[in-house]
Amino acid sequence: RDNAIDLGSSSARYKDIYLSGGAFLGGTGTANELSDYEEGTWSPAFTGDGGSASGVSFNDRVGTYVKIGESVTVHIFIGLASWSSGPSGNIKIGTLPFAANSLSSYRAAGSIGYANNWGQAPGGCIISAGSNLISLRKRNGTSAMDNLSNNVTAGDMSGDEQIIISMTYQV
Repeated sequence: RDNAIDLGSSSARYKDIYLSGGAFLGGTGTANELSDYEEGTWSPAFTGDGGSASGVSFNDRVGTYVKIGESVTVHIFIGLASWSSGPSGNIKIGTLPFAANSLSSYRAAGSIGYANNWGQAPGGCIISAGSNLISLRKRNGTSAMDNLSNNVTAGDMSGDEQIIISMTYQV
C-alpha cells in the first residue's frame, strides 16, 4: 500500500482521531469531505393539513436520526393512545430534525416496516422538496398491486394506530 498510514491496532474498543484540516475520502474536493456528523433524538407526531392535535395523545413516540454530510436517516415509532380531536386533512409525520433538499424536483421515499390498527394501512411515505414533514400514502384500491398514490387522511385514523418508519433523505 503506497503512501498508506497505518493507525495501528489495539485492544481498546474505541479510538478518537481528530483532524484539524478535515477528513476526505477518495480525493481532496468538497464532494469528498466528511464535513458533518450528528446523531440525536426527536419527538415525531402526527399532523395534518388543518386543525390542531389538541385531542391526540401517544403511548409511544420515538424518533432517532443520524446526519452524515447531506444525508439524514430517521427511524420513527409512533403508538397512539387516543385521537379525539386530531388534525384534519392529509396526515403527515413531523417535525423532522432537518428539512429535505429544496430543489423543486426532489423527493425521497421511506419504508413502513410495521403498521397496526389502521382502517387502510399506509403502505409508503414520502418527503417533498424543502419539507420537514413525511406524507403517508395508501393504496388507491384494495389490491396489493395498486399504486400508493392516495394520501392517508384523518378519517383513516381512530386513535390506536401504531407505525414504524425508516427513511433516508438528502438535506
